[in-house]
Amino acid sequence: MLFFRHGGRTFLCAKSIRFVGVVLICGKLVTTLSAATAAPTVTAFGQDDNNTSTLMPFGAQYITASGFLANAIVNSAFNNANWVFQFVNGTTTPFVPAADFTVNTYSAWVVTNDPVADPGGTIRSRPVVNADGGGSDFAMTYTARAGTTDPGSATIHFLQIFQESLNGGAATFHLDNGQAGTPFYDPGAVSSIGAANSWMFDIPYDCENGLTGEVQNNQPTCQGGTDEILLSSALSFQTFVALDTLAGGVHTVNLYGGMAWGSLYTNSDIPEPALGMLSGAVLIVFATRKLRRKRPE
Repeated sequence: MLFFRHGGRTFLCAKSIRFVGVVLICGKLVTTLSAATAAPTVTAFGQDDNNTSTLMPFGAQYITASGFLANAIVNSAFNNANWVFQFVNGTTTPFVPAADFTVNTYSAWVVTNDPVADPGGTIRSRPVVNADGGGSDFAMTYTARAGTTDPGSATIHFLQIFQESLNGGAATFHLDNGQAGTPFYDPGAVSSIGAANSWMFDIPYDCENGLTGEVQNNQPTCQGGTDEILLSSALSFQTFVALDTLAGGVHTVNLYGGMAWGSLYTNSDIPEPALGMLSGAVLIVFATRKLRRKRPE
């Protein structure tokens, strides 16, 4: 008998067989990959599941319209006559071009969120370590062109909205504002509004146990809780450059274009090997041994 640990669990087995990247533990195939960050997709084994995160779309897309802006605003505290959200018309007030946007970081990760630098050089990560969870890293910089109608980098805000579908259910819509009192991602979330350029940084993620947040019960995020609360999470973000004009007590928020990005996180148990094949092989071994014992010396 052998005692050994894998994925935070102790196993008692007659033997284990190790292949490249796979271990047969007590008749169960378990991948031996560690934490991973990649694009467009990455898969790795956590506590007791395979975790996969896939960028959707792969390569953030420049957009000048939104299919769910209205839904996100309706579900927010800014669904009132004091706030108007609209896209510029693109003619008399042009959109900023795709070249004004630089996607600094866009990668998928699972199991452990490896540290990554934001556009300002600060190293950041979520407290997800050797757990069943995953998400994406995203950073974007906006630089206005000199001598154009582009809103100056120091005058803009980032407006971020997202839709989310958990376990294949109906999508919900959200305004991703950094702090109460403002609909914008800045200044409460990780971002910087500056004269030379402005940038934002985000690490959305989900856990198999359904819990997120920086720390739970003095443990890193995604640890403990109940297994298989969350099997999949589809997140779609839209991040816009916005100019807020206040007149007569009404905020008119004009959107000048932005980037669409997101990810699909899924997890699954490692499949058991085919019982028929496994038991059949075992029976053959025992039958052979039994026949050998009956042979005359």
